[in-house]
Amino acid sequence: MKFLFFVVLGICPLIFLPNLTRNPYFIKKVIIEIGIAVCLGMGLIKIVKEQKIPRTFLDFPLWTFVLVCLVSFGCSLLIHPEMRSAILAAGGWAMVFLLFNCVFVFYIGSLLVRERKSIFVVVFIVTALASLYAILQHQGIEPFLKYKDIFTERGLSTFGNPLFLASWLVLVIPVMLVGFLQEENYRRKGLLFVLLLLSGYALLITRCRSAWLGIFVALTGLLISLPKELVLRNTRWIGTVIIAGIIAVSIPIKGKSPVRTFINSVRGSFDLQQQAYQQRNLMWKSTFSMFKEHPLLGQGWGNFRLFYPFHQAKYLRGGQASPSLRTHAFNAHNIILQILASVGIVGLTAGFWLLVTFYRRTIKFCRQQVNADDKLLVLAFSWATVGVLIDNLLNVSLWYPVPALLCFTWLGMAAGIIQPEEFRRLRKSKIYSFALLAGVFGFVVVYFNLLSFSSEVYYFKGFKYLKKYHQPEKAIVEFKKSHRLYSLNSEVTFLLGNIYARSGRLDEAIWAYNESNRADPSYDETWFNLAQAYAGAGEWEKAIGCWEHVLRINPDRKLKRGQATFLRPR
Repeated sequence: MKFLFFVVLGICPLIFLPNLTRNPYFIKKVIIEIGIAVCLGMGLIKIVKEQKIPRTFLDFPLWTFVLVCLVSFGCSLLIHPEMRSAILAAGGWAMVFLLFNCVFVFYIGSLLVRERKSIFVVVFIVTALASLYAILQHQGIEPFLKYKDIFTERGLSTFGNPLFLASWLVLVIPVMLVGFLQEENYRRKGLLFVLLLLSGYALLITRCRSAWLGIFVALTGLLISLPKELVLRNTRWIGTVIIAGIIAVSIPIKGKSPVRTFINSVRGSFDLQQQAYQQRNLMWKSTFSMFKEHPLLGQGWGNFRLFYPFHQAKYLRGGQASPSLRTHAFNAHNIILQILASVGIVGLTAGFWLLVTFYRRTIKFCRQQVNADDKLLVLAFSWATVGVLIDNLLNVSLWYPVPALLCFTWLGMAAGIIQPEEFRRLRKSKIYSFALLAGVFGFVVVYFNLLSFSSEVYYFKGFKYLKKYHQPEKAIVEFKKSHRLYSLNSEVTFLLGNIYARSGRLDEAIWAYNESNRADPSYDETWFNLAQAYAGAGEWEKAIGCWEHVLRINPDRKLKRGQATFLRPR
């Protein structure tokens, strides 16, 4: 199990194949969920043999939060039966993410505490490679990813998004710093010194201000919490790191100075009229509106993107926000508001209970006379998670596979140090029932991940046939293969509907657009095109109904109605 986990932890941050699937993060999700499912299977074999399951001090609050998410998901199905397929897809995958990318990773981390050195080696190598790649990109050197549409001077690295790289670095740097301060061997200390400089430089060029705030709080809290004698013993080293870092970021290469970018970004943070703030303000108001509609259990775990456009429309319709700020947000850019909107007061309370339990036990553990190495690691893990939580008050990274993977690995390792290897013995009948249920669930997750991945590959092949090579008939073949494997990808049937509509095959276009709405009814473009198709087929009442639905999602459409070219009856 441990070797497979090391592979997952080492490969997922570094693999980035934008020419395989349209969503380049998709393969990361698939590898993590299948990898963790196989680890779960290996763990179940051991559980059946030894007749016991692992336990931690976070079990009760953690599984309470999972239960609340499951109940909110079920309630959303009952409240919105007309959106059953869309909720099953969005909420179902969100539950899989919660369990396989977070909860099971937490337990694996708690069991692999003795392998901490191996885990650190894997994580530090990944961090070094990703940071170096980001720095090369920042200087205009792109050795592997020859795709202009994903290139940016902010340094995507292999993470595909500077926000995700920034959060990873916020999680790694505190742990790396503790290792640096503890290390007595000068060679290893020098190596960690270089790694810290690389990581800090890479974090700076991501231009992610929320991550800068997160790392500032994490490192400040960590340095205050560390034993004074350790800090004093390393005063010269700390000063050397700071001075070397300042020199490194002050040297402009090819006319680019990271420190100047940093100063401009910090200065720009105080401009509350900039579009980034205005858009987040609209997101937060719309998210709070979602919460007010269902305050107890929220809109349902994983359903944020399905309901957000309807609540955003209220502010656009009332003139409280500019139409230019409109977006189809998948996340609230504030972890507290998103949990509140998704699982309501009950879910947020369970989430706070989980965090309070963890940090209370951390403080209690660190106040005891315990092993110094263990104490320092727990402090590093705790402050690293504080940093990434602060980052996610304005960021979205913990809703994505790789940052969440490392965050819950750290939480699990901290729990495993605080409460070393505890197990709960169960009767054979319960063990077998638990193993069978978990095994079947893991198999289903692997099966659907493989199906959806194959579907995504066919979808992207069709997308390239359509957009790059202008071969719609070949695109239709690939889109149909994609839809046959996994029918709840709204983008596949939306593009399929567009091809049919443009070639006058209106009945097939209507079918495709309805399939797209079945998978995700929150896109005004799909309803708009469906209205066109119905109008072209002479079904005017249905066309008007679709047009009304468009205005419910995007009231600004009425300003552009004159630009629309409806297909006329034959």
